[in-house]
Amino acid sequence: MSTETPDLPDLRERLDRAADAPSFRAVDLDAVVGRGNRLRTRRRMASGVAALAALAVIGAGLGLAVGSRPPASRDLEPAGTSTGPAPTSDAPLAWARDGVVHLGEETVRPAHGVDAFLQSADGLIVLGTDGRVRRLDAGSPDETLLDPSAPPIGDRFAPRLVTDGYAWVGWVTAPRAGDVQLHVVSLLDDGSAPRTTSLAGLGTTDASPLISISDGTAYVRLAEGVFPMRLDSPGAQQVAPLPSGAGDWVVDVRGGTVVRTVGDGTTATDQDGRTRTLTTDGRPILGSRGLVSPTGSGYAPDLDHVTVVRATGKADLDLTPDVGSRYAYFSTVYRWIDDSTVAVLAAEAAQGPYALLRCDVYSRACGTEVRLDSPDGLVLPTGERLG
Repeated sequence: MSTETPDLPDLRERLDRAADAPSFRAVDLDAVVGRGNRLRTRRRMASGVAALAALAVIGAGLGLAVGSRPPASRDLEPAGTSTGPAPTSDAPLAWARDGVVHLGEETVRPAHGVDAFLQSADGLIVLGTDGRVRRLDAGSPDETLLDPSAPPIGDRFAPRLVTDGYAWVGWVTAPRAGDVQLHVVSLLDDGSAPRTTSLAGLGTTDASPLISISDGTAYVRLAEGVFPMRLDSPGAQQVAPLPSGAGDWVVDVRGGTVVRTVGDGTTATDQDGRTRTLTTDGRPILGSRGLVSPTGSGYAPDLDHVTVVRATGKADLDLTPDVGSRYAYFSTVYRWIDDSTVAVLAAEAAQGPYALLRCDVYSRACGTEVRLDSPDGLVLPTGERLG
């Protein structure tokens, strides 16, 4: 493999429409619901709840701090080797509508609109309606085009931005027939230039090729499997795909933990190669969408009701927060804020109202941070648009 450089009358229909195209294999929703589960990721509400991905902090007086590690008393040790800063749990839950990003009482209107957006450790990463990707740093009115040479993100793959939250952001373009390009940009002030890797001729699938970025590695889905591409060694990449069996589907990769759908279940493999089946209430977790926590220790599948489980270790551990009976109709994790905190999209009924909740997976406590009458036009910081 050669390369130039390394490596959201019904709510369910809206979620699935946003999630089907980007990066996950189509699944029979009726069959899954019939077994008591629903598909989720990014992705995905508001930018695609099945791959949902980050909360933004920008504007005067708003900043991001390094997140705390999980309390030891809950027996959830980090599985991976992520060492970069994580978003603080105190930062406002971000959302956008009509081209305006809301962060608590602060708002910001990017000059080129908001088609999708993400958060980095220092601000917002915004996909404008012009198809270009820009960075808006906290406390600064300036917008920086991340890769001036990159073509606009087109429609061959549903637009998707991916970040590890602090060091890298990536996306895929298809500027012309037969040409697919992976663009990766450093978010650190290290002077490194944007990197473009041509995936032409490598057998891309109908799904968006870029799955995740974690620990300095971009995970790219190609016809022959999911390939880890190292980003810290210009000109180098791993050519061996992640181990997989027939019918396996890689859902997400974070902190060294690989979550896959295997037959009628979901497995998690840690960085030492230990694999186990993930369950909830003693039943296998179904569906091909979900989110792994930043260090790989937890997993939030896309189900009708919010569910969080431990992804590593020898025994199952239910980490599902209590969203209360008010949101018995629907609730799902749309992003991990840090390894102990999740952001949840919840609805009292199909017609609303809706809410964005901040939940702690250790205390199980949740608090309502944003209330919305309607999801119309809503964009969440997942890197994807609502279909």
